[in-house]
Amino acid sequence: MNQQKGKTKMKVDRLECFVHVAETLNFSKSAQALHCSQPSISRVIHLLEQELGFELFERDRNQVALTPAGAVFYPQARQLLHQYQAAVEEARKAHQATLTLKVGVIGFAEAPLMRALEKLTQAMPQVRLDMIPVDFTRGLSQVESGEIDCCMNWRKDVDSPSLVYRELFCGELKAYLNLRHPLASQSSVTYDELAAWPQIVFARGRQSWRYSAYLEKFSPSLRASIVLTPVKDVPASRRLLELNQGVILAPEGGILADSPLIKAVPIRSQTPETVHLGLVYRKDATNPVLRQLLRYLKSA
Repeated sequence: MNQQKGKTKMKVDRLECFVHVAETLNFSKSAQALHCSQPSISRVIHLLEQELGFELFERDRNQVALTPAGAVFYPQARQLLHQYQAAVEEARKAHQATLTLKVGVIGFAEAPLMRALEKLTQAMPQVRLDMIPVDFTRGLSQVESGEIDCCMNWRKDVDSPSLVYRELFCGELKAYLNLRHPLASQSSVTYDELAAWPQIVFARGRQSWRYSAYLEKFSPSLRASIVLTPVKDVPASRRLLELNQGVILAPEGGILADSPLIKAVPIRSQTPETVHLGLVYRKDATNPVLRQLLRYLKSA
């Protein structure tokens, strides 16, 4: 098998040498272009002529010219060489694509994913890892379209039969407050206590049904005074909290809890909400890097 591979490679090299000499009609210039010696070029052309059974060039001290057979062979040989080079380039692109992983990140409760990605990059240093910021609304559609390989998202949002959800995080909904907020000193708060303040901000997409679901947690008499403001992503939410702009209702953990200016306060409620967050990917995904990542997540 190895001998066959070597033989095939030598034939391609012979073809490349012939095309160069046919185009330049100069063995010295061809040797320079191919970064080898002139005797090497002459030897390769001689081997090709022996293989074909006819001469390709007429040589004398003053000039080099194609033989009639060489002139017929040249355009076909050039086309074959171009086809080979194009095939190699397409195969290289395909190979590189399989060694790229595009991960949609929301900056929220990603510790299990980040640990698995660290293991992946240590085991496969040749992998190109693209961390692409996404929001909860577009992330799923980007996975379905193949724009990204996977993303973090809520379990309740994954309703497409083409997608798979693998849970990475489960935690209770909490109220995130700036340390200067009057409610931050309490050990817990109720929804109605939160409603006494002018604005509640949360980063859970732009779907209108989410707003209605949140409003139902407050007393009917208080709902009219509540402002639910959609925020693009979790980092933007964090900046608002650090400026003491309202309250964020979000699961425990993630980058909100990492700020020294922000406190997570438990919510007292008759129906406490548990949030499920996980990695979403296509059911028919074939990217071997994604498959390896899933194995690391399983062992975590």
